[in-house]
Amino acid sequence: MSHRRGFTLIETLLAIVIVATLTLIGYPKVSRAMAQTNVQSARTALANMFSKARAAATQTSRTTAVRLVGNTVFVTAKPRLTAAGASVIDTVGTVLNLNTAYGVTLSASVDSIGFDPRGLGSNFGTSTTISVARSGHSQSITVDGLGRVLK
Repeated sequence: MSHRRGFTLIETLLAIVIVATLTLIGYPKVSRAMAQTNVQSARTALANMFSKARAAATQTSRTTAVRLVGNTVFVTAKPRLTAAGASVIDTVGTVLNLNTAYGVTLSASVDSIGFDPRGLGSNFGTSTTISVARSGHSQSITVDGLGRVLK
């Protein structure tokens, strides 16, 4: 009596067909979940930029702003801390491209939201909504006139 070692070709092909079918069934759900997670992560990163701008304004007693240029978000502060070029703006922290980092697009009606040295928003009385979207999923963040993130 000889002992069989390994699998037959039919058994191997059957296993491949079952795994491929399960993968095709699960791929759309995984894809949607990844898109939703990327949108949520980009929204959180954007909210963190507003926190960074408020903190920089109060810690350094300077006027700061969150700049929205296309899909790129960064925090600026003025006047410069160095003696050279007092009218030039400092960039605080890193410049974050949301499309590169999370594959999302940014939509805003303004190009910047400012904070005074007390950490309050410099555009009192108005709220601004910024949307982050990818593959049919979108979330928004609202910043009120005082610079607070509401949603």
